[in-house]
Amino acid sequence: MKPEVPPTQRRFQTFDTRIRSRIEEGGSLQGLLRDLVAIIGYLKFRRFFETMGINRVHLFLDYKQVYSLDDLTTLDDLECRHLLDQLVMKTGLEQMRFAEL
Repeated sequence: MKPEVPPTQRRFQTFDTRIRSRIEEGGSLQGLLRDLVAIIGYLKFRRFFETMGINRVHLFLDYKQVYSLDDLTTLDDLECRHLLDQLVMKTGLEQMRFAEL
């Protein structure tokens, strides 16, 4: 398990199997991010980061005007990778970064 991330912050671990399966399908980072957030639920994803205040993800989403799943597809690759890293860290998967999957 990830010693850096406390168990209370691994909120998305119930979706591990579906997340790993979707990542293995491949595709654009934007499409992948949208699909993974859809698996979790956009509101659950957003509210988790707002409530926890982790890495200012919610402020980043506001700044980039991301208010729905479809808005995630407007982000560039670097921005998507950042959000994918944040998402993966909050799963129960062994990896800490999206690139490690």
